Amino acid sequence: MPPITNANDLNIAEDRLNGAEAIAAFRGEPVFRMRYLIRKGLLPVAREGQRIVGSKRVLRDHYVAGVSGKSSGGAA
Repeated sequence: MPPITNANDLNIAEDRLNGAEAIAAFRGEPVFRMRYLIRKGLLPVAREGQRIVGSKRVLRDHYVAGVSGKSSGGAA
């Protein structure tokens, strides 16, 4: 598989994060903090039944918007 050079080049399977644990690992933060942020609606994630799912691209855009002071258009 060729290296990914652009976040927009990700297919759904490569972009998808299943569960708070995967989101926490991607962000490099503790799982309990991810669960708190998700519960408070502070992260742009979705639910598929009981499972929390996230997008690497959307989470990265949300982070960049937060550190640059711009609104991400997500829950905040």
